[in-house]
Amino acid sequence: MISEITVVDSLYEIPDILWYRIVPLLPTIPHKKKAGRPRMNDRQAMNAIFYILRTGCQWNALPRSLGASSTVHVFVHTEPASP
Repeated sequence: MISEITVVDSLYEIPDILWYRIVPLLPTIPHKKKAGRPRMNDRQAMNAIFYILRTGCQWNALPRSLGASSTVHVFVHTEPASP
């Protein structure tokens, strides 16, 4: 039986001091006016992206505790809003 990883070690989380340096570099995305699921937290998405980069795992092998792999993948390909 294959056990599923539900919690990711804090080793893969972005430290606060680094996060505060990353935030100004992130594009501002306007909120959608239509109803639906709320947008994924930027920090959670970045943790998931760094997890993929650090471990080299495939998108579909991303632990669910970091978010849905399809949602994180969309976050990577989101275009910033034009000024």
